[in-house]
Formats: sequence, C-alpha cells, structure tokens
Amino acid sequence: QSNSIHKTHQQIAQELNSSREVITRLLKKLEQRGVVKVNRNQIQLIS
Repeated sequence: QSNSIHKTHQQIAQELNSSREVITRLLKKLEQRGVVKVNRNQIQLIS
C-alpha cells in the first residue's frame, strides 16, 4: 500500500476543478503542518 500520489499540482487542480496556484498553496500549508511531504510530481502522506 502506497502513501504517495504521483501527480503534478496541475493534474490535481484539473481533477478538482481548481487552479494550480490554489493546490500549491494548500499543499504548502499541509507540508508545514507535517501532514504531507511534497517532492517533484509526488506527494507523500506522513503517518
């Protein structure tokens, strides 16, 4: 079982009917809270 998502911010934004900027901002907040780790084309959930 993988805790990673292999998508770009743009791909996530398109799937959620949002903008890349909004997704980037939200992921940055989640990373600061220690919920996720964001790498290039990969978002890893931290348990």
